[in-house]
Amino acid sequence: MSGSSAKIPNVPAPTPHLHSYPPMPRSRRRNRGSRRAQAHQAPQAPAAPAPPATLLELAIAAIPQLETGVIRYDGPEWQAASNRLLQAVEAETDRRGLSTANRSYRAQFQLNYQQLFPDQSRSYRCDILGAAQRGATAIPLNGTMYPLGEPTVLAGRALSMAWLEFVDSLQGGSEEDLGSALECLDDAWATFEANYVNDLSTIENQIRTFVNHLAMEFAKWETSKSTYLWVRLNKLNAVANIIGKGRSDMNGDVLKQAQVLLQRHKWGCDMGPAGALVPLAQYVTSSFDNMKQYFMSLKDNVQHVDAILSNNKGMVEHLVAWERAWGL
Repeated sequence: MSGSSAKIPNVPAPTPHLHSYPPMPRSRRRNRGSRRAQAHQAPQAPAAPAPPATLLELAIAAIPQLETGVIRYDGPEWQAASNRLLQAVEAETDRRGLSTANRSYRAQFQLNYQQLFPDQSRSYRCDILGAAQRGATAIPLNGTMYPLGEPTVLAGRALSMAWLEFVDSLQGGSEEDLGSALECLDDAWATFEANYVNDLSTIENQIRTFVNHLAMEFAKWETSKSTYLWVRLNKLNAVANIIGKGRSDMNGDVLKQAQVLLQRHKWGCDMGPAGALVPLAQYVTSSFDNMKQYFMSLKDNVQHVDAILSNNKGMVEHLVAWERAWGL
């Protein structure tokens, strides 16, 4: 999702640390004879240093959840640790010279996802693996459950199984088993990524189409006064307005009364006590007009609307202002 996708969400276990303890010091109680004998001994060659741990070994040691096979990315620390693990998996795959699954499908991604996946490298991400491991058949977004396609659900199961087989090969398989598991993991990953991102794009397009239809209702409001405007606006306000009350019962009566009051004031009519309501009427109409201009500006830029509607700061600000004006 746009900006994000479905930028879709456990108490973190304490992360173990690798400690390197120095060897215990030898006793310093030596007699002179032993010192003379030591002085005449031939110098011994230093012991060969242990081979450095690979990136994969270090990453695995720092990820205790690997024991269960379930990747975690709830919170920045877990995201960083899990992404380091996946980067190490990529590095190990490259070190072995294993082939990369075809990812030419990324050229068809929407712009926001092309920015996440700019080329055909593996680019493993913990949110992709996490989505597969959740095994969900639908995505909750803006108060609505959007179903995933059957190919996506099946590909997610296949990726989860490939990941578990990779973990098993790490914990006791041969070098050949590990290489085979890495190749299977990459194939399953690419298949799920292609299907999952395409489903996310379809869902995001549905949401942006809804916003575009609302913009079109605003554009023709002065001539048609369509009730569809209030139906769509109420639905949007209920899910996107997380600062205000998120009302879904607003209509055009308050706006109409405010416009009539301002028209009488413009004509110089005797307002009586209603004259005190002129500033309030101006606030109501200006809030509506500002909101209308904002949504009409989205007609040619709807692709930039965040599919998580409450993430759109300008949209939320105008909805809050209108809801407050309507309720006064």
